[in-house]
Amino acid sequence: MRHLPTWEAELNDEIAQLETDIENGAGDVSELRCRIASLESQLESTGQKLADLSTFGRFRRKNRDKLKLADRQLSELQDKLDALSEKRDNAQKKFPRVHGKESGASANEADRCRLCQNGCRRALND
Repeated sequence: MRHLPTWEAELNDEIAQLETDIENGAGDVSELRCRIASLESQLESTGQKLADLSTFGRFRRKNRDKLKLADRQLSELQDKLDALSEKRDNAQKKFPRVHGKESGASANEADRCRLCQNGCRRALND
């Protein structure tokens, strides 16, 4: 696809040369006009391919920019998550017996905690 601009320039040069030949009477005019028509058709096709390539390039740049933004946002969210995880870990170290087994408390303490929570709920509901 990178050769398209060069190809387009070559087609334009050849068309200009053929038009000069027609003006100078060099060759059969109908054959020269037929050749020009063929080259103009190729030139139109090349122009369309260049336009498509340009549109595709803009599309790629737009998506690349969106991906960069998403990566940046993901990185910011990961930093926030890491900070929250660190705060949670520090809180668990500071208050190890708050939530039962996973914080190092015995099974009995976890059961007592659950019973106490259930009793509080019943008292609030009554």
